[in-house]
Amino acid sequence: MNLLRVECTGSLRKSILKKQKYRRHILKKNNNAKIAAALSAALMTGAFAFGCGANGSSVSDKINSALSSGVESLTSQVSSAVSAASSAISDAVSVNSELYSDRDLTQTADIGNAKTITLESGKNTDITEEGVYVIKGNATETTINVAAPDNAKVQLVLDGVTVTNSSTPVICVKTADKVFITTASQENTLIVNGEIPESGDMDYDAAIYSKSDLTLNGTGTLNVISKVEDAISGKDDLIVTGGTYVIDTADKALEANDNLAFCGGTFTINAKEAMEGTNVVFDGGTFEITASDDGVNASQNTTEIPVALTINGGTLNITMGAGDTDALDSNGDLIINGGTINITGQSPFDYDGKGELNGGTVTVNGNVVTKLTKSR
Repeated sequence: MNLLRVECTGSLRKSILKKQKYRRHILKKNNNAKIAAALSAALMTGAFAFGCGANGSSVSDKINSALSSGVESLTSQVSSAVSAASSAISDAVSVNSELYSDRDLTQTADIGNAKTITLESGKNTDITEEGVYVIKGNATETTINVAAPDNAKVQLVLDGVTVTNSSTPVICVKTADKVFITTASQENTLIVNGEIPESGDMDYDAAIYSKSDLTLNGTGTLNVISKVEDAISGKDDLIVTGGTYVIDTADKALEANDNLAFCGGTFTINAKEAMEGTNVVFDGGTFEITASDDGVNASQNTTEIPVALTINGGTLNITMGAGDTDALDSNGDLIINGGTINITGQSPFDYDGKGELNGGTVTVNGNVVTKLTKSR
């Protein structure tokens, strides 16, 4: 019998890997729920064994009583509770590890073999190979174009960069496997003052535009001002793990076609719509958001993964403008498992799928809420 071997490359391979990663992510979340239930039961058992009841007896009294009664299972019960707690904490830390690679989480770049580029006004910078590139300088009318092979990983280290363009992106990723934009200790500012016209069949409509997976991290500050277009737009995954960001834009601050995920970073955002992605996940970070349309929006930008907005951690302070605006808007599920969320606005929640408030602290217009209410 002849065997037919099919090799997947390019966008098809990436699509398959993305679906597999999402399935592993969902399985891990389900396993964590089971562990949490086991932890709760174990702790309840331990509390009963220790006798933390209404009669006010001390722990030592109960232990002595249990020992004198020959209840030798106390140690085993406590040990099981501690073991379950340790396991649950360990898994909780890595609940979304499938979304973040080790390199995503590393806030400083390895610049041992890096190439240093000083920007010049009126002259574009073309990056065509994998590697680490330290970007410096003040310039106008310049674009950093990344057109590397489909398997290339490119890291741009912004180290004291100021760029002002009238109608072109400052960073434009056309091809690569993944691009990291890492801020060094100095402040960086990227400005686009006008509308960015379409180029051929592409609409590079953001100060930072990427057709490939994009990660933002670092120890420095990145200011992004886009007076007409989006600020940061990713047409694949957009992951943020660190850095400080001040974004002022006439349209969307952060956009991803696929996963938009945060496990760190400090954000101050003034935008029409602060964030949009198909699967939006908050595992950490601090966000001060002022929006005139939706605050955070999970929308069907791709059919490869389900639409969902999930908040597991972080601090989100969202102030909404008047009118038909939603602070947390999902065209699929809206799930809040943790974090601190403070919303000021007329419509705090809107979702088309299921809405769950499982944990965290949620305050709407000064009042703590215990369930999600769906907007009209």
